[in-house]
Amino acid sequence: MAVEVLTDAEFDALPENKPAPKVDTFWEPLIAALGEGKIVKIPFTTDKEKRGQRIALGRRTKKAGFSIEIRYGDDFIAVRRAHYSGSQIG
Repeated sequence: MAVEVLTDAEFDALPENKPAPKVDTFWEPLIAALGEGKIVKIPFTTDKEKRGQRIALGRRTKKAGFSIEIRYGDDFIAVRRAHYSGSQIG
């Protein structure tokens, strides 16, 4: 095996070795729909699942740059992007 010395320019021209970003096929389209102003209905089966989805929604929408309003049905969560009038706090 032959070893070759590279210049800084040659090294910088090579692509960085980064793993491909993970895409969450459940949450990504849901957050995108909320960002577009759509109302989303998410089913759940247990109180633990309901709580987990509520927390996950809050974290993901905060990261996306907006707040949400949540309402609860018997076996689902209804979510929409929060709209504020006047000055927004937070």
